[in-house]
Amino acid sequence: MNTSLQPPSAQYGLFAPDKTIDQRFADWKTLPGAGKVLQMFYREAAFYFRRFQERGVGCSVALIEEKVRDSIRLESLRAVPERGFALNCHFCSRIVRRMIEEHPEWRAMFELRETRS
Repeated sequence: MNTSLQPPSAQYGLFAPDKTIDQRFADWKTLPGAGKVLQMFYREAAFYFRRFQERGVGCSVALIEEKVRDSIRLESLRAVPERGFALNCHFCSRIVRRMIEEHPEWRAMFELRETRS
């Protein structure tokens, strides 16, 4: 639950709420914790890609998002969201698109919609 006066999209007050999602995502990627969160996302996606290759079963972005969010909680990283150790659900489609740029073979595993910025 968001108990601050900041809208949830402002990511704990880190980003100006008038910025677009793409602008906030670009800002978030510069935070120290973002690299760790991205690494967690890649690790989960790689696991599911192996399953996709073996069985042809795709993976939802939401599944990876929740597994990463759970890992953040388990690793007690949530205590420092201001350093980027938080996962804004608006960023997940951007993270997946970034992964697909680096791993085009992963494209078939995900169903993606057009982004709105």
